[in-house]
Amino acid sequence: MTKTLFYGWENGYTVFGPLRIAGRFGTGKFLNMYLNSRMASLSEVEKASVKAYMHQIFLRPASGEYALNVVL
Repeated sequence: MTKTLFYGWENGYTVFGPLRIAGRFGTGKFLNMYLNSRMASLSEVEKASVKAYMHQIFLRPASGEYALNVVL
């Protein structure tokens, strides 16, 4: 497992890569699961706002993630 993580890090893979590959449907499904388990105390309106924000972050082209890889 550790070797796989280091391989990904060294070759520019990011944790959001699989979500970008999954596209709109996969990301939406992941966010529903995440928000219901980690942010259950939020109202439905707040969850919808957070989901929309995170959805846009995950589907945009990576930039800061790659910068962190270079800096670190």
